[in-house]
Amino acid sequence: MVRTVAFVNIRLADGRLVPKGTAFFTGHLDRKTAKFRLYVVTAKHVLDMIRDRTSVDTVVLTFNGKEGKEEREFPLNVWHYHSGRDGEVVDVAIARFEYQMPDASRPYLTNPHEMRCWMPENIFTVSVSSRAHILPGHEVGLTGLFVHHQGSEKNIPIIRVGSIAALPDEPIRTRMGLMTAFLVEVRSLGGLSGSPVFSTGSDGRIRLIGLVHGHFDQRTSDIDGVSEDAGSPFQEERINAGIAIVVPADRIREALKPLVEEDFAT
Repeated sequence: MVRTVAFVNIRLADGRLVPKGTAFFTGHLDRKTAKFRLYVVTAKHVLDMIRDRTSVDTVVLTFNGKEGKEEREFPLNVWHYHSGRDGEVVDVAIARFEYQMPDASRPYLTNPHEMRCWMPENIFTVSVSSRAHILPGHEVGLTGLFVHHQGSEKNIPIIRVGSIAALPDEPIRTRMGLMTAFLVEVRSLGGLSGSPVFSTGSDGRIRLIGLVHGHFDQRTSDIDGVSEDAGSPFQEERINAGIAIVVPADRIREALKPLVEEDFAT
């Protein structure tokens, strides 16, 4: 699972990278033509806060390649967003990802040695839930950035384990607005925004069920506030209630669909 993730960074004037969140890879394969495209997914609010609260216009993705940590720059204007649904906000951002291998016969290929991606058949949808028996109480995991130890020679994603507290039902009120989401009993920390959340169904298959949006906080004056996990300096010091908000993978599929249709039109 850790091979599916990358870290979202900004580059300071002195060249240092400062991590702000997590992203992960998903792919699409046309089995008739063998055409393959790779995409990178993160939480929209991570990019929004970088745009609104810094002077940078590009994020730097770091990921583990064959030779260790590698970088790829993504201008903020190349990301595609879900347009929203029924008055709700969707915290998903997607960009096309090209991995260049100079010695390859084709100009752009995914690295088969270190990188992994989620394929459509391993992405959870509501229609799969009854068959896979992914229900409240079911164990889930997430993997992503731990801002206090991200790794220097390579990315070092952490894994956290919890359980589904509630399935997507009535919209949840967040700082971004109303949002359809899972509630997951796991301590979501700064830097985990955009992290993939996965679970193993009763059929034995590991599926992506969504991405981390944020978590509920508790404090005397704001017991039901929500804080997005983009890390310092974007996050106030509060008490984590231990319930994370997870955007369902259905919304990732919906955001990805226009890009796939465009890329595989010919």
